[in-house]
Amino acid sequence: MFGKPKSTLHDHSRGKLEGVKQSGIDPSLNVAEEQALTNYMKYMASRGMPITLS
Repeated sequence: MFGKPKSTLHDHSRGKLEGVKQSGIDPSLNVAEEQALTNYMKYMASRGMPITLS
């Protein structure tokens, strides 16, 4: 139905794929850095100086 191989679904159901790294690009920021940046952006916006793209 979703185009996933039956063997992959079977492995997931048996817990064989736990700890396997997912594909894709690693994030630039860790969770703590991302939260700190988010808090800073909200702080600046609350002070009337929101972050802009330009």
